[in-house]
Amino acid sequence: MRESTIQKSILDYLKSQNIYHFRLNSGKIQTIWMTWVQLAPMGSPDVVCLYKSKFIAFEVKRPKEKQEPEQIKVENEIKQAGGYYFVVRSVGEVKDILGGYKD
Repeated sequence: MRESTIQKSILDYLKSQNIYHFRLNSGKIQTIWMTWVQLAPMGSPDVVCLYKSKFIAFEVKRPKEKQEPEQIKVENEIKQAGGYYFVVRSVGEVKDILGGYKD
């Protein structure tokens, strides 16, 4: 799957701030041996970070895009477990969200 420009900007920003993060790829891929490997579960957020002792998940969407049912299910599971989940459409939104967390 191709990384969006918005997602790349967010990943670059998190890296520039030395915030522990990683990108998740969901679905399955086929290996050169023709076997299938399960990646992150369907509906997993695009980017996950640990910031000020908080688990924060970001689902990156283009303007007007909506969450899929699997993504809403994962959002609810993360929140129920005490994590934070946000649908974001720009690096500015990520900056605003992270700026709202205190130690």
